[in-house]
Amino acid sequence: MIKKTQNLSLHVSHLEGVGPKRGALFAQKGIRTILDLLFFIPIRYEDRRHIVPIEPALQREDPVLVQGRVVLGREENFYPSRKSLFRIRIEDGGSTLDLLWFHYKRPYLVSLARPGNALLAYGRV
Repeated sequence: MIKKTQNLSLHVSHLEGVGPKRGALFAQKGIRTILDLLFFIPIRYEDRRHIVPIEPALQREDPVLVQGRVVLGREENFYPSRKSLFRIRIEDGGSTLDLLWFHYKRPYLVSLARPGNALLAYGRV
């Protein structure tokens, strides 16, 4: 029994798949030993099992999961500030919802924004 608890005091980098870089990320969160990792508890739990239709989601204030088909996807630029955003509009049969990204990787969003693609999105509406 003592031997097993001694193993929990090993540094997290002794775990398979945890190298120096990931060990440093754990250290930033205060996780240094395997025991620290076992007792690391997330701040919140987000239930993403229930898909809410767009229309009722517009009335709620808490984060929800919506599903729809892409109708429109484009990058919009604002001059003279040179700022841009990416907009994807989805619909679920009657209601539409615009999804906005202010900090994004363009190639990834362009691949998502093809009209007809099914898309799930989670957040506050």
